[in-house]
Amino acid sequence: MEFACFKCGKKVVRMANTPLGRSDECDHCKADLRVCKNCRHYEALAKWECRESISESVRDKERGNFCDFFQVREGSGATPGFKAPTSRDDLMKAAEALFKKK
Repeated sequence: MEFACFKCGKKVVRMANTPLGRSDECDHCKADLRVCKNCRHYEALAKWECRESISESVRDKERGNFCDFFQVREGSGATPGFKAPTSRDDLMKAAEALFKKK
């Protein structure tokens, strides 16, 4: 499996079918990897910033947690320098840039 670290954007490579543990860290920046911002269900505009029906909010989206819904966000974002929008302001700026009149 291959994905981008939410914090530094560098590529993280792990063996397939090997789950991330709560204490696993990015080799580049030492950020926790099993975090909401690396999860495929994370969405800044969703209730509690999660598309799953979680019963309570995870307060710190950048710290390791034990969420049962966690699944690594894999795919095209797994390139060096990739950093997904992580806040409402980032998403609004991206939308404004997309629809900006020339």
